[in-house]
Amino acid sequence: MLRLSAFFTFTVASLVLAVLVCTPVQAAEKAQSEYFVKAALVYNFARFTEWPHEAFATDQTTFRIAVYGDENLTKAFAEIEGRAIADRKIEIVHLEQPQDVVDFQLLFLANTERGKWPQILAALNGDAVLTIGEMNGFLEAGGMMNLHMVEKKIRFQVNLDHARDKKLTISSRILKLATEVVDTVEVKH
Repeated sequence: MLRLSAFFTFTVASLVLAVLVCTPVQAAEKAQSEYFVKAALVYNFARFTEWPHEAFATDQTTFRIAVYGDENLTKAFAEIEGRAIADRKIEIVHLEQPQDVVDFQLLFLANTERGKWPQILAALNGDAVLTIGEMNGFLEAGGMMNLHMVEKKIRFQVNLDHARDKKLTISSRILKLATEVVDTVEVKH
């Protein structure tokens, strides 16, 4: 009986250890794969958005994406670096300070950085920057696109009014896929 008890104790201890060790790894892998999906979505949002000419210093200016988030998020966005948006190479820049958001065409703000949003919005100073977040209330707080989970799938919302204010044109192909589009401009007949 002592042998069975020792075996049982060892088995239970091994299972507990396996759960404690594997759960953080699996959670990190899940978060990492979610970041890659979000980076791909952001890339496609950019492909189907038009910026005013003045959003770029020259015709050779790179397409700059500012990323506010952890290291894993920046690594995921690095996968799209070097690709092109409207014949402009993508440059990914990880930022930490709100005042550093200068000369970018797109900004992605992770939920973990939500406290910086008011300062970032002020630092944007009305520039034509597509702002994409992943937090409740982002559209109401001045953001243009918001990623959110619905039934374990990443979905998105668009505030077309905020995009228009910055002279950005988001394709109807993107708008058709959104779960919500804020558009207060009346259609004239």
